Formats: sequence, structure tokens, C-alpha cells
Amino acid sequence: MTAVVPADADDDSGDAIEVFRAAADAARQAADVAVPGNSIAMTSSPEDAIEVKARLASAHKEIVRARKAALEAQQAARDLIERKRRELEQMMRDANALLAPLQKQMDRLQDGISAVNLYLGRDEEIIPIREGERASADEVVILRQTTLNMDEETAFLADEGGMDFSNIGEFVDWLHADQRNVDQIIPETKGVVALQPRGRWKDYAGDPFADAAMNAANRETFWLVRNGENLWLTTAPFSVGEHAVPRADLFTEMFDETVGAERRPMQPGSSAWIRAEEAADELTRHYMKVALLLQGLVDRTKVFHPLPKGGLSFIDQAAYDRGVVRVITDDENALAAVRQPFTEWLKERTASLDTGMRVVGSFGWGRGFRLYEDKKNYEPANVSPQGCQPPDGVYTIKRIQDRWFDFSFTFDRTDNVYDRYRGYTKPQRKATGKFSVGDKFVIPLDNVTVEEMEEYLAARSERQHYQVMFPLLRAAIAFKKAEQAKEQPFRDALVAVLAQTSGYDDLDAVGDAADDLIRWYKTANKWHRPLNADDAKASRLILAEHKRRQTPTSDATLAAIHETAPDAIVIARRTNDYIAVVPEARQYPEAVTPANVWATIITFNTTGTEKNRNAWQTITRAQVAKWTILHQTNTWDSWELDPNKETRLTDAEIDEFLDFLLHHPTQLVSSRDRHTLASPHKHTPFRVVYSERGTNDDRDRTVATIHLASDDNKHYTRDARAIRKADDLRFYLDYEYESHDSNRNDRLAWRTNYWDSIRPGKVIWQDDEVEAALAAAITARSERREASRKRSGAARDLAIAVRGQWTDLAWARLRARYVEDFGDDELWDEHKKTLREPRYPHWKSHYGSSSDFLTVLTGRLLDAGIDPAGMSVVEAAAVAPGDPIVIPDDCVELRYPATPKG
Repeated sequence: MTAVVPADADDDSGDAIEVFRAAADAARQAADVAVPGNSIAMTSSPEDAIEVKARLASAHKEIVRARKAALEAQQAARDLIERKRRELEQMMRDANALLAPLQKQMDRLQDGISAVNLYLGRDEEIIPIREGERASADEVVILRQTTLNMDEETAFLADEGGMDFSNIGEFVDWLHADQRNVDQIIPETKGVVALQPRGRWKDYAGDPFADAAMNAANRETFWLVRNGENLWLTTAPFSVGEHAVPRADLFTEMFDETVGAERRPMQPGSSAWIRAEEAADELTRHYMKVALLLQGLVDRTKVFHPLPKGGLSFIDQAAYDRGVVRVITDDENALAAVRQPFTEWLKERTASLDTGMRVVGSFGWGRGFRLYEDKKNYEPANVSPQGCQPPDGVYTIKRIQDRWFDFSFTFDRTDNVYDRYRGYTKPQRKATGKFSVGDKFVIPLDNVTVEEMEEYLAARSERQHYQVMFPLLRAAIAFKKAEQAKEQPFRDALVAVLAQTSGYDDLDAVGDAADDLIRWYKTANKWHRPLNADDAKASRLILAEHKRRQTPTSDATLAAIHETAPDAIVIARRTNDYIAVVPEARQYPEAVTPANVWATIITFNTTGTEKNRNAWQTITRAQVAKWTILHQTNTWDSWELDPNKETRLTDAEIDEFLDFLLHHPTQLVSSRDRHTLASPHKHTPFRVVYSERGTNDDRDRTVATIHLASDDNKHYTRDARAIRKADDLRFYLDYEYESHDSNRNDRLAWRTNYWDSIRPGKVIWQDDEVEAALAAAITARSERREASRKRSGAARDLAIAVRGQWTDLAWARLRARYVEDFGDDELWDEHKKTLREPRYPHWKSHYGSSSDFLTVLTGRLLDAGIDPAGMSVVEAAAVAPGDPIVIPDDCVELRYPATPKG
């Protein structure tokens, strides 16, 4: 029985459903006719049983046919419904495509209405700040390109995260209070500049939605209009963004795209080009709104009056061409930074700190000072014991050798500690704070000047750092000025003495000389402190230094020093003698060891005769502070002062370190008894990699890695450290570890640049013969592994092909049983769909992996070089080497393909 779908069913899903219903009813009727009443057949003899079985098989066949017809009708109905659904969806997409231009037109009209509202001043507010005489009509109107941030300009509430939209009143008062504040924002006599309360995100209540709404208010645009002595602040419900006028390259950049690492123009007509055109159109309308808003101020108000002859327009290009309006781009003002960026300056100044110098610190929340260990990011606390809060103020520091930090300071604790005998008491010991080069919660005091700090306070380009920068700079400036006031009596007395004894004609020159001598004394002195008027020692040393500076050096003396030390990079005068600095000639190349650390210092008397020389010396800033430099070369400019001797070895010390690595008693033969990862094989060194690097984790280390070749052709490594404590240099050797890069990846490899390396390691010794032999052995092992891998793959593919035969035989057996039950195989394909795939039963699990006799058999054959093509598994088992393999009864008919796959 079959179902026939009418010709018009393709056009009517209802007809298809009716066909399905008819087919389903026919199937039910066929079942009722074929199996009337009780479906359990009763028989009384074998002959009756055979007849009953045949009758039941015939009934089963009719029912299966009827069911098949019903399922075919059902599928036809489903296909028709799905086709209709896709057609309807396409119709909806076509309708939306027709509506899309209308929606765009509506959006543009709405955008135009918003632009007209800006021109008309809807919801606009104008706040008069200052009143006075207006600029002349001929004065050029200046429009500044960049939107300024009020919080960065004023630095209000810097300790509390800065001002926001709720402090607009304080900003107005700030402008009204001082004309210098107005000139800072808009120095031109007639002009306009865009401002927003703040440009950086500010956390409020912790609710992300509330914070987003309040930060949106922080980006609302205000316009500051200046006309002579008059000043107005106006706002409208419109956010300009970072620029009130587009950058010159903004629109051209929009039509460039990045392909790989290359920036190139887009292909005209491409989808990216079309999207860029739409974005450019939207951006054009955005900046047109800015022009309309400003033009509305011209046409509706008198803030720009008197107007120039011919009128004033922010829209018409002719006004710009006539010079009536001019745009200033990229912060063209006198407030730009004249020094390096603040963060670089701070890092440079903290890097030059040394023991005895002073810093001013502010350790409030958000500055990076950790009271407790950050376990998530593996960062230690900046204070010990943890939790102790240092008060803001001035501290004298020490340079330390620490894994994480460079400097430390101490402070009195204000917390209580518990003792089971005495209860809560005040701690007897001070707490220790620590910081590193570049940390933003400290500013050095002794190697900075008030002038440079005031320049950073005034630099607009550095205002983005005001939350961190302003409190520290203000505190440092206040401290420096207070110290200068304390030192003023000492300075006045020194100026008086110098004026009387040295014959200065210019009093300013006397003051400059006194300031320079005071800086010299405080820099040369290890522990920095202010100078008092009765400081006899300071007076004596400063006057002696001044006398030395006043005494000229003869040309004969300088020539004699040059003759003795022609390679000197610096020649300097000290209080009673002269010195010359000659760089040491390194036996290792500069890539291995720096050439600007070790030098020979030659001492000369006042006539230029050599007194003594000290080889392999480092130079400190305190030494240089006591010198008057008479001659120097470009090499001296990059010389490393105050080097860390723990990470700097002389050539002789490197040789000693290398000898230790190559001839250490436990080096060549390791012991398993001491370390579980040790190798029992003999090791032969073939390469030593050395580094005076220091890392973020181990910043004060001199390390080396020795590479070893074992007698079983494995690559091992062993790390070593050189540690200097005072004048004692010690070497430590770690256990050997297997190099997985070489031994598992089948190639000889080593790393010389580890994570966070400041200076990558370099090879200082190698044995080419041992290295070549190891590389050849590793290559041979790699080739053997590759051949084994290919054999394993071929064995796997052959076993899969043979298992496929078992599956075919299993299906054949099931089909034979079906024919036995139902007389023929007419409906076998339908019946097969109701059966599960026959499961191969001969897998065996062994330590988490599965195998079977076919895997073992095929692997043995291929490993022995026997091609099993065309063999039965019984024949193959007979010729396979090794222990006998038992072939299951249901697999004896299996045979390897005549042509092996793979």
C-alpha cells in the first residue's frame, strides 16, 4: 500500500496533511485486518506452527508497508511546511529590506531635528562667569580642537579621585577667582573651547548601571566662550567627544584597513568600504551638529558681539578662509610638557636613588601600595608585617637586595599586637615599607628640583596623571621649599663668605655657586639632611671644595694624565688629587657582559704623576659627586653608576664560575639518591649559557645553565647561581633536569631568553664535537620514532579495515535470521533502521587503553617487515613472530585487504 501526494499538494500544505492522515488511517486499518482479535497465535502441532508463522509474517509485512507509506506522507508534509516557512521568512526579509531605507530616512530626519534643536538652543543653559570689556570686532575667533577635562585642568579633589559633574559650581568659582585660571583654559582673547567634567571612568556605588549613568553625565559637553574680559559657560544635551573639530587624517584613516601587519587602503565597493562610508557620513553629521550649535550661539545670543564685518560663521568655509575664525589643533598652547613624560621621569629619578636619600610617599588606596599579599597575581605586600599602614610623609630609604623590591624604609607602628602573657601591647619594632623603581606612590626629594616639579604641575599633557601626580608633587614642593627656608641662614652665610673671599662681581653668580656647592655636599653625603647655620663640618668641606674649584688645573698636568691614560673616558679633579677612569678590556663580548661597568681607576698627584691604579672597580654616584670633571668622552655618558655587584662579575670571576660548572665533583656523574629527577647516566658538558640578567622574579642574580649530553643520548640541563655577599663570591649548583624540548620534541634545543628576562643569556663555552654527536643521536632517534609512528598508523588502518569485515559479517548474519523469520528480505532495509550497530566484542582494556588481537597481530607483522596483504587472520597468525595469538571463532573468516590502505 503506497500513498500518492496530489499534484497540487505542493501549493497547499493542508492537502499534504490530509494525505498523511489518510495514509495513517490506512495503516491502522491494515493492522486491524492483518491481526484480528488476540494477536497471540495458539498451535497444536509443528505443521500448524509453520502455517501460523507464515500467516503472521505476511500480516507483519502488510503492516510495515502501510507504516512506510504513512511515514513517506508525513515526511512530504514536513518538507512542504518547511518550504513554506522559508518562503515566508524570505518574504519578511524582503519586506524589511524595503523598509530599511525608510528607517534610515527616519533616523536622518530625527538627527536633523536634533541638529535644529541644538541650533535653536533647546534645553540650553548659559552661565555668565565674568563681565567686562568685550574684544574688538576684528579680533579672530579661536576654536580649539581638543575637548579639555575639567578634573585634569583644576586637579580638584585629587586625593578623592578627582571632580565630576556634581562639582561644576566649584569649577565656575575657580574660573571666577583668578584670571590665570581662565588663561590656562583659553588664553585667546576671543574664542571657544569644549570641556567635559572628566574623561576617565570613576567608580561610585559599585553598581555598574548606576556608575555607567553617572559617568555618562561626566562626559556631557560644556562650552567656555571668552570675549575680552567676558566669560560664559554654556551646555546643551550633546556630547562632542574627544575633539570638537575632526583631526586632519580622521576621514582618510577610516578608509584604511589592517591586513596582517600591513595598513593599506580599502578596496572601493567592498563591504568594508561601504561600512566606512556609512560611518564617515554619520561622523560628518556629528561635526555638523557642533558647527550648528556654535552658529546658534552666534545668531541667537550676543556672546560673540561685536561681530566682524561680513558676519561670523562656524559653518561657512569662507569665514575660515577670510581669517575670521581659526582652529587651533593638537593643544597648541604654552602649557605643553617641556620634559619627558612624567612616568618616565619618575622611573628615572627613582632608579637613581641610593641609601640615605629621601622620598615623599603617599600610600593611600589606589596608588599600588599593597598592605597585603596579592595571592591571585603572586605579588607580595609592600609592607612587613602585612597590614601596617605607613603614614604619608618623608622617609629616608635604603637600597636593598630583594626578590621583588629595590628600596625600603621604616616607620612607627600604630597597631596593637597580641601576646598571651601581656595581652594587647604596642609593638617594640618598627614596620618596614618597600617599593621598586617606578612605583607611583613615592617621589624622590634629593635628586629633583622645585622648578621641574612645578613644570609637571603646569603641563597639560601630563594632567592625565593628576590623581597620582598632584598630591605627591605638591607635598614634595612644599617640603623642598620648607627645607630651603631652613637652609636660608646657612646659604646667606655661605654667600657672604664667598663674596668676601672669592672676588665675585655678580651677586647672582655668587648665589648660583652657593646653591651648586650645597647640592654637591648633600649629594656626596650618604645620609641626606638639611644644613643648619652652625654646621661647622659642612662649612669646612664646602669651602674646601670651593677652593679646589677655584684653583685651575695646569695644561701640563692634564697632558701628563692624558699621556699615562690615553684611553680614559673621564679625567676629574678631587680635593687633593686627580683620577682617570679607563674601561676594562673584557675577554667576553659585550653581548655576554656589559662593557660599561668595570674600569681601572688611576690616581695622580697634582703634577700629573701616577700614584696608584686599582683594576676592576665600579663607580658610584657619590664618588662622581666629589669630582670636578675636566675631560670626558661619549662613553662616559652611558656609563652605569651604582651597579649591583651581585649581578656583575669580573672576567676572572666568570672564569672561576665556568671552571666550577665544568669540574664540580657531582657534575659529571649524578646520583639518584639525592633527587628523584636525577639521571644515573654519565653526563658530558657541551654548552654553558651565562647571563647577568636579573628578572622580575629574581632581580639580583647572576645565573648560568650548563647543557649536558648523557651516555644514553639524552639532553639534560643544570642551573647554577653566583651570589656575592660582601667580598665573598659563592657558587651554587642545582640538580639536573631532562630537557623535554630536546628529548620529547626530537630536536636539540635550548632557551636563552626566559620569561621576564632583562638580559638574555649568551653562550660562553661549548664543545662542538659533543654537541654534534648528541644532535645526530637525537635526529636518529627522531627518524626511528617517525618510522615507528608510520608503522603504527598503517597497522591501525589495516586493523580498522579488517574490523569492518567483522561488522559486515555480523549484519549478514542478522539479515539471514530476518529472512528465516519473514520469508524474504523485501523490507530488510526498513527493519535494519530499527537495529543497533553490531558491537565489536573483542576489545580488551589495559591500564586505561584498549587493544584487541588484530592490533597486536598487525603490529607484529609490520614490525617484522611482513606484508599481510591478502592473508586471512589465521594465516597471518601462523607467520607472526612472538607468542601465539588466539583467533576468536567469529573472526576466522576475516582477511586482510589485498592492497593495504594507507
